[in-house]
Amino acid sequence: MVFDVELEVYNFTLPDKLSFVPEMNAYGTADPYKSYDYYKLAHEHRTCLNRLPYIWTGKPAFAPDVKDGVFDWEKWDQRIGPLLDGSAFKDMKRANEPVDVFYLPFNENWPVSVFQHFKPSYWADEAFGIEYGEKLKDDFQAFADHFREQRWFDTIFQLYLNNKITYRGKNDSSSAPWHFDEPVNTQDFWALRWYGKLWKDALSKKRDPRLKMCFRADISYSEFGRNILWGITDMEYIGGNNQQKTRMIHDRQVLNGPVRFAEYGSANRIDQSNAMTLLWCLSAWFKGADGVLPWQTMGTKEVGKKLIRMRFFILALKGRCLLSG
Repeated sequence: MVFDVELEVYNFTLPDKLSFVPEMNAYGTADPYKSYDYYKLAHEHRTCLNRLPYIWTGKPAFAPDVKDGVFDWEKWDQRIGPLLDGSAFKDMKRANEPVDVFYLPFNENWPVSVFQHFKPSYWADEAFGIEYGEKLKDDFQAFADHFREQRWFDTIFQLYLNNKITYRGKNDSSSAPWHFDEPVNTQDFWALRWYGKLWKDALSKKRDPRLKMCFRADISYSEFGRNILWGITDMEYIGGNNQQKTRMIHDRQVLNGPVRFAEYGSANRIDQSNAMTLLWCLSAWFKGADGVLPWQTMGTKEVGKKLIRMRFFILALKGRCLLSG
């Protein structure tokens, strides 16, 4: 049997701006902006590298200098500016397209010391006096004012609290009084709410719709949060491929208005098919997610060497199977 098929082919060009962001998350980088090589690699493959610029103590790997209580932007702008105005990618495809998302250096211990202001309490609003919150709001506003002056309107700037109180078992100088990342207890969600309200209060003073200033949270246990973060988080990253968590986000969108979300998890192992990660992206996109985030995409040289050895071992095993077959 023969069928006549009429095929119409349309002109199609991928836009330079990503509408779905595969976000290459990274930790443990001693100097995250010393080189743009990793950023360029991500940019070339239509993904976005986002490197957390602080550690458990809250100390940033690189942040604006503070002189007499005022931010000195000169060195920071020289290093960060090319990522935010796109000039770091001027000789590439998608030329001059800035990074899509960017972690800010803010956390519970920078630029205001949590150790100097914290009074033991389960609840954040009882643990801190007025001075700590007001100083943080001033600093949030100072960053927003500077971004406006630089006209960095295309990148989503994220206030993201990553530290956990359980890190103190590994490092006594860990600065987090609660679980900020993957909150578990009601007081953890309440602490995120408290910081988020500071963020929103600060930015509402001189709100510029061109600026993309985002309060982000990574939520593994959505069912424990109830409605504590409704109207507070601008963006939530939820555990990947979980229908219950996706349904809860959709319910919030109906009941409380827009909230953006992405899925986080892990890419496929080196001995698994790369199609698994592709299918994850497609699944997340179909559910309305803005992107996906493999939680750690950069390792040490030793990790790289192990992966290379593992890859050669797998190829050798496959070769033996083919020969014996």
